[in-house]
Amino acid sequence: MSWLLAALLGYLLGSAVGLPLWAEVPETTLYGVQALIDPQGRVDGHFAYRATQVAGRPAGAVPWPDADLEALGLQHATALAAAGWRGPCNVQAKRDEQAGWHVIEVNGRFTGLTHARRRLGFDEVGRTLRQWVGPGALPEDRPVRQDGHVDGAHWVADDDMRRLAQTGVW
Repeated sequence: MSWLLAALLGYLLGSAVGLPLWAEVPETTLYGVQALIDPQGRVDGHFAYRATQVAGRPAGAVPWPDADLEALGLQHATALAAAGWRGPCNVQAKRDEQAGWHVIEVNGRFTGLTHARRRLGFDEVGRTLRQWVGPGALPEDRPVRQDGHVDGAHWVADDDMRRLAQTGVW
């Protein structure tokens, strides 16, 4: 039984469950730019992506190399750096057909898609550690092909998806 149905039944039956103050239908797509601000205040590394969400939680991601989205994300990361922030920075945006990209959230943190971005070739945790502790703090990851996507915790190559669509088997 959904929480809304339970709350409505509770209200009708006079229990203490009550009604929610608000409810929303979570979106299924989120766009963002993850940037890293080094100890000197420079934006040193970024990655633009499109995330798939299920019930408001990240479930997968693909690289999203959109120049306007990247510029907007870097603009906000640079402003955050100028205000004194150091470390990871996540800028989330929505796109309007007429007006273009609009920032909806800026976070000074790693996000739930950190693992996905690493699988897609952007090792933000390792890079941040090397920025703060030194280049020998952690070896660099081997570059990862970006011609795929992350579904849950698994990287899936685009070639595999094409093969599945053509042949019906992996």
